[in-house]
Amino acid sequence: WSLLKAQKLSYMADMIGAISLEAFDGRSECFDELIHIVRPHKGQLKAAENICDFLDGSEIQKAEKEHVQDPYSFRCIPQVHGATKDVINHVKSTFITEINSVTDNPTIFVKEDKIISGGNFHGQPLAMAMDYLSIGLAELGSISERRTYQLISGKRGLPAFLVTEPGLNSGMMISQYT
Repeated sequence: WSLLKAQKLSYMADMIGAISLEAFDGRSECFDELIHIVRPHKGQLKAAENICDFLDGSEIQKAEKEHVQDPYSFRCIPQVHGATKDVINHVKSTFITEINSVTDNPTIFVKEDKIISGGNFHGQPLAMAMDYLSIGLAELGSISERRTYQLISGKRGLPAFLVTEPGLNSGMMISQYT
């Protein structure tokens, strides 16, 4: 369940990243395939591709920009989201190996006429993979929090806290710091 949920969250993180980029009037050059081919991590390439697909036809991206580059939390979406995609693929590979493995004890080898007691029942490969998955998913949350901070900070024409009357009304600040 966690692995399937992680795959969905990874895709949604790309979509939310693209939406955030649009809201922040961000630049899309950093998602160009050329920048990712020279550091060809599969997940990074896929994240950049997803962002480009989501931004396809965007009027905001066609508009002239006042700023030269965006904060890391926007520019590095492919690198961070991509690393998580690579983690997810590693965990998936571990699960596929485990699902197709023999974990009985003892294990009976008919052709060899042997019965061997071993430790294939031990869950360490899955445990470590799940720990790795939790690290990857935490990084999606971490970079998302940084983007949310940028969005509520009152920069690039956005109102502070994303509300019309900031002050006592803290708007979206609570979602950022929680």
